Amino acid sequence: MTRFRLFQIIAMLACLQCSAWAQSYNVTWSSINSSGGVMSGAAYKVNGSVGQAAAGTSKSVNLFHWIGFWSGDVPNPIPVSSIKAAKCMADGTFVSIAGQIASTSSEDFGNRFWIQDPNRANGIMVLAPAGVLDGLARGSIVNVIGTLGTAPNGVRCFTGPVVFITSSTTPPNPLGMPGKSIGGADFGISPLGQIGPDSGVGLNNIGLLVRTWSKVIPGDAGFLTIDDGSGTPIRIPERALAHSYNVGDFVTLIGISDLDNNSGSYQRLVIPRNAEDMVP
Repeated sequence: MTRFRLFQIIAMLACLQCSAWAQSYNVTWSSINSSGGVMSGAAYKVNGSVGQAAAGTSKSVNLFHWIGFWSGDVPNPIPVSSIKAAKCMADGTFVSIAGQIASTSSEDFGNRFWIQDPNRANGIMVLAPAGVLDGLARGSIVNVIGTLGTAPNGVRCFTGPVVFITSSTTPPNPLGMPGKSIGGADFGISPLGQIGPDSGVGLNNIGLLVRTWSKVIPGDAGFLTIDDGSGTPIRIPERALAHSYNVGDFVTLIGISDLDNNSGSYQRLVIPRNAEDMVP
C-alpha cells in the first residue's frame, strides 16, 4: 500500500468520525396501547394494556377512575350520585357525576348545555367551550367532571368541565307544568342548593326541560312575556324566537327552566332550544 493510499484511508475515517459527532439524537415519548384487553367483575372494569393503559375511564357506582392520562397534579373529583347532591355542595367544589342525559345538543347553544337526571328530578347547566361539545346530541348519556359555580342569574352550574359521551338514549321529554310551577320554590339554603323565582311554589325545577301553555301579555323590552292566568308571568328571550307574536296569542312553549335576574328580583325564564320549541 502506497503512502498516498494510506493517507486517503486515514482522511476518510476522520471525515466519518466528524460526521458522527455532528449528528443530534432525539428520543420521543411513546407507548404501546390497547393490547391488554379488558378485565371486569361485578363492580369494576379495568382497561389494561402491555404498555401504558389506553386513555379512558372506568367507573363503578361510587368510584370514577381516569386511565392513561398524563395530567400532572390534579385534585381528585368528589363523586356525586345525583344533580341534587351536586347542588348541595359549595361553589368551587370539584366533582364528578355519571350517567346523566343531555337535554340540549351542541347545536342548540354555543358555549353551554344542560343535563338532567334520567328520572327528570333535577337539571343543571354545564358551561363549556364549543370544542368540548363536539358530538353532543339530545339524549347523549354523559359523565361530567367539573367545578361547581353559580352564574350571575343565580343558577348553579358546572364550569371548566371534562365531558365524556358514553352512549345515547331517547331524548328526554319535557316535563309539563302550569306557569306558576315554572322554576319552583327555593331548594336548600343559599348559596347551597338552588334558588327559585320570587314567590316560587312547588319542587325546584331550574335546569330541567319543561313544557307549559300560556297567553302572550305585555312585557319588558327584550323579552316575550306569557301568563296562563295565574298571575305568574314567564319571560322568554326574544333572541331565542324565530317568529313574532302579538299580545293575546296562545302559545305552547318548551325550553329550559331558568331565571332572569332583574335587578335582584328573580323572574321565571324559559329558554327555547330552537324555533320548534315554541309554537302558536
